[in-house]
Amino acid sequence: MYRLIHNLSPLDRERLVAHFLTLDEEDRRLRFGGALPDDMIRDYVNAIDFQRDRLFAAFDTRFDIIAVAHVGLVDGKAEIGLSVLRGYRREGLAVRLIQRAQKSATAHGCKQLWIHFMCDNAAMGALVRKLGMTVKASLGEADALLDLPDASPVAVGVTLYEERLDALLGVWRQWLPHAA
Repeated sequence: MYRLIHNLSPLDRERLVAHFLTLDEEDRRLRFGGALPDDMIRDYVNAIDFQRDRLFAAFDTRFDIIAVAHVGLVDGKAEIGLSVLRGYRREGLAVRLIQRAQKSATAHGCKQLWIHFMCDNAAMGALVRKLGMTVKASLGEADALLDLPDASPVAVGVTLYEERLDALLGVWRQWLPHAA
């Protein structure tokens, strides 16, 4: 099934918390660098700055988040945190989320994409190499880096249009029930 990738807004916090709470201990370790307890996950989501950062997600048929990329935009770099629920892996969602994050980061003037991950996360290691990212590993952790091109005016315009459209869809999603 083909799933659209949508930009999230503060209206999606509850769905985002539900997604992260669905991750088991090992997936939380791989996503956050440690098996965060539920209250820390809630604090993490509540602290997300949606004005600065970008979050992209894929949804199931009930509009619950099944995959998400948090793109932190700081000092010309875009750091990506990524998670995909087990039942939806190997559908290409991670690649599409990273590609959307890359397009957005480029349009917002970032010069480099960065993913920090645990070295024992073989799936992430294979993914970043497949995307042509340079990987540097040390002490059980790794950083994957990709230099980004300058954005064209058309790319900026398309990205801004997608973000506005997703904002409208985000308001509409709030009227739909979801599994909490």
